[in-house]
Amino acid sequence: MMVLSLTWVSAADHEEVDLETFQQLLEKRDLYETVTATIVQEKQVPSLIEPLVTQGELWLKPRLAFRWEKGDPVSDVAIYDGDKVYLVNVAEGLVEDYKPSSRSVRELMLLAGVGESSTYEGILDSFEAVDAQSGDGQYTITLEPDSGVMKRVLKQLTIVFDLATSFPTEIEWSQKDGTVARTLFKNVTFDQKIADEVFTAPEEESKVEE
Repeated sequence: MMVLSLTWVSAADHEEVDLETFQQLLEKRDLYETVTATIVQEKQVPSLIEPLVTQGELWLKPRLAFRWEKGDPVSDVAIYDGDKVYLVNVAEGLVEDYKPSSRSVRELMLLAGVGESSTYEGILDSFEAVDAQSGDGQYTITLEPDSGVMKRVLKQLTIVFDLATSFPTEIEWSQKDGTVARTLFKNVTFDQKIADEVFTAPEEESKVEE
């Protein structure tokens, strides 16, 4: 006689999200002396048929500083010198500077992988991990916002890592209004010498956000 055993599985019995790999990848990412990459950003807005695409270049000292130039020719530059974040509108010659903890530059800091908001603890302080998958040399983690302010706008944040380099290849923000913004990291190089001047703050007069 065959006995068939049925087991009810609740959501609480599902496997927990693999956060150990996530933590290890972030820690290894921060061990690089420098990183350079070509950045391609694709923004799909519900009201538009084709996505908005911009390209730029990133120079990064993990944990310490970055410079991100957007456009060809360059239209905008973001610089973090370890103290403040400077947003430069090249065409208008305008400069704004912000504290790295400012909400105005939170997404930028996370994308660049610099500052407290991009650490393992910082990310999980603002997001809840809902899924993580490994395969084909990649690790993909999906997170949902915890805080009320971010939760009203953002639906999900997805980060794809290259397991061989421990560096992101793609970061995607999905908003509740249907807007999807993808940032792709291409032609990535590691531990190449970068002149200190690359991360020097602009000299123009700036507007400071308290």
